[in-house]
Amino acid sequence: MKIISDSPVVETKAVEIAYRDWKGETLKRHIIPQRFCFAATEGRGEEWLLEAFDMDRKKIQVFDMAGITAWTPLAVRKVTPEPPLTSG
Repeated sequence: MKIISDSPVVETKAVEIAYRDWKGETLKRHIIPQRFCFAATEGRGEEWLLEAFDMDRKKIQVFDMAGITAWTPLAVRKVTPEPPLTSG
């Protein structure tokens, strides 16, 4: 393995989704998927869920996979994380 830089680079793979919410409205959202899980939710039973960073709302959101009607990959963005602060 060849190390090019000592700074870690994280590739974020953002996607645009068309999402049908609980009111039946279809919304476009720009997200960075984090993880999938299978869970039982109150009143809806067992379902696949997607936890993702919602780039429009600037927070982690949970989406019901059954509500995602379209999935379009966006450009890959490379991000170099800030180094952790050290106490001096």
